[in-house]
This record gives sequence, structure tokens and C-alpha cells, in this order.
Amino acid sequence: MGLHKKAYYNLLRFDHLEGKKSHSANWQVENLQDLSLEDLFKKINRLGIEINSEAFISLAKNLASPEEMIEKLSQNLKNNKKEDELYLSVFEVWKKLFPEKVSLSVFCDDVDNSFFAYDKNILESDEKVQSLLANLEVLLDENVDEGLDPTDAFEALTKYCACDVGCFLYNYIFEQIDSDNKSYALELLEGFYPYVKKNRWFSILCIELCDDPCQINNLINGLIENFRFVPDIDLGLEVLKVMIAKASQNQFLSLVSLLLNQKLEKEHLIELISSSCDFFRMKDKEKEEKSLNVLLHRISIAHPNARRNVIVKELSSFIQSI
Repeated sequence: MGLHKKAYYNLLRFDHLEGKKSHSANWQVENLQDLSLEDLFKKINRLGIEINSEAFISLAKNLASPEEMIEKLSQNLKNNKKEDELYLSVFEVWKKLFPEKVSLSVFCDDVDNSFFAYDKNILESDEKVQSLLANLEVLLDENVDEGLDPTDAFEALTKYCACDVGCFLYNYIFEQIDSDNKSYALELLEGFYPYVKKNRWFSILCIELCDDPCQINNLINGLIENFRFVPDIDLGLEVLKVMIAKASQNQFLSLVSLLLNQKLEKEHLIELISSSCDFFRMKDKEKEEKSLNVLLHRISIAHPNARRNVIVKELSSFIQSI
């Protein structure tokens, strides 16, 4: 199942705002949120649908969503190719006239715009984000109460969102941890974990927020074993950072060895060696740290296209010698 229609056009608009190349028409990426009702109705009228606020309200009396409204209006549309363009204007009119009628598409549109604004540091505070996350959790809980599997519920709901909700949630919880707001981070993780537990990235958050050494050990071993069968370089490098303060030397070096078996780019190697330096510094092992710093310097000044297998072999030999 692909993205819901409004999510698709939000994605086009966000890509446009970020300067990504596309072949989108102006109407597909135009920001209609800031237009007045008068201007929105002018757009609708220009598409061949003669309607004003009174008629719109009357027609929508027994309808629950902008999608139901577009079904009514599109019956009078002479050019069916204009239906999506009509839909986008009708959607914004609906939001302005019926703020109390929050369908799933309207809610997720709010999620998209708020999460995008937060990521771009446009929001003055994150109160709106916190409110949306609370409502999102309620929606998911309601779907599960009706018999839907938690992961299926999350996947179905996020099809209505242009943003990567799981990625946003991960980054947002990590921000709370970094801001020493661990109680709220734990609240979010506990609330959403049943819906994202198959996402290995959230195990990193569990490690960060866990105080039980035995549980931390099990979580780390689980990630290492999982990486062995389903490698993910970016995930592995992020796990290494968490392991600096949480893992044993054997665990840390096991993951380093697994990572070295992957096709690593220069930036990957720099990140891997940097984390290794930090690990041995924390363990007060100056000799090992010094050796790694030499390798780090060599890879840092090397040309991006230079062969990296020599550094990888030296690093592998170094690990085996410890």
C-alpha cells in the first residue's frame, strides 16, 4: 500500500522546500495553508466548481472527512485530471471551516507539517509536537483495542504521513535523553515501543534508558547477533557509540569485527575508529588509544577514493592482537 494522497503531496512539497530536484507542477507544491478562504474558493471556482462557504458547509453537514467531500464535488468536475488539484484546495477549506472534524488524513497532515517545522527549527516550542505524539499514541492504542496487531497498526497509520514517523520519534526521544529529560524520553519509549519493537534502532534507546546491567547486556548481545545476520552499517556505527559506556570489551570488539566485514566508505571508517578511540580512552587503555589515533589520522588525510583495505586489515589485526 502506497502513501495516502495528501501525504504524497506533502512529500512533494517538503522535497520542493528542501530544494530537491523534481518535475512537480506549481499546484502540486504550493503552500495552500496560508491562503484565505476567499482565495481557496477562487481556486476551486476556477476549476469549474461553483461553491461558496455556505454551500460548502451545507454539503458537508453529514460528511466526516475532506475525502468524502471531494467525492461529492468531483461528480461535477468536467476535467477529471483536475481532481487532485481540487482535492488539495478542498482539504484546506475543510480544515478552516471544520476544525472540530479531525479525520485521520487531517490529523496526519498536522503531524507532517508540525514534524517538518520542528526539524527545520521553525516551531517556537515543541508543545505542539508533544500534543501530537500523545494523540498519535491514543490512536494507535485504539486500533490495537479493536484487534489490530501493534506493528500493523503503526504501519497503516503512517501511510497517511509523508514524514518518517519512526525516524522522527527515534530522533526526538534521543533529543530528550541528550537534554537530560529522561523521564519524558522513557514515557515516550514505553508508550510507542510495542509499535516499533521490530525497529532495531529503538533497542539503542532501550540501552540508553536502562539501568539494569543484565538487561543492557542482553540488549547489546541481541543487537550484535541480529547484526550478524542482517547487517546495517549506519545502525552498527550508532550502536558502537552507545556501547562506549555500556558494553564490555569483547562485545565492543565483536561488533567492530562485524562492521569491518562490510563495505565501509571513508566516513564510516573514520566514525568506527573514532568510537574505538573513545572506548579505549574510557577504559584508560592509552596504548590502544594511541595506536588507533595513528590509524585515524592516516584515514582522515587519505584521499576519498584511496584504497581502504590496508587500513581495514591493520585494524582487524589490531583487534585480534588485543
